[in-house]
Amino acid sequence: MSFDVRYVDPSPNFLFLTAGNIPAAFVSASFRPRAHIQTGTKLWDPAWFLIHESVSCLLWFLVAVWTENGRARANGVMLGYLAARIGAAPFQLFPIVAEVGWKLEVFFWLALATYVVALAIGWSFGRVLKAPR
Repeated sequence: MSFDVRYVDPSPNFLFLTAGNIPAAFVSASFRPRAHIQTGTKLWDPAWFLIHESVSCLLWFLVAVWTENGRARANGVMLGYLAARIGAAPFQLFPIVAEVGWKLEVFFWLALATYVVALAIGWSFGRVLKAPR
């Protein structure tokens, strides 16, 4: 009889890596939903990592193109996030850094989503108010 765990909490290091790009995490987790489970013989899932990093690179490239074209006013925020991400990456081996880091990244993504929704609402109201009557 074998013991099969149906749900195992992801490690803080795994959460730190995935929270760096939540949209890429949704894509990679949908293709490899059990990638976070570690065993003695499988410490990481190379296929999941390849999917996650490929999607992540594509998304960050599109964000960079969008901000460089002057369509976004978030250049400073994005550069700050990139600097914090690069600066914290070597320290993810320390559990407290990974634990705090993934929570801060999730907060960043929630703030970014709120900002985008507010921009969309403002743009919509601006279009409605400027419409000819």
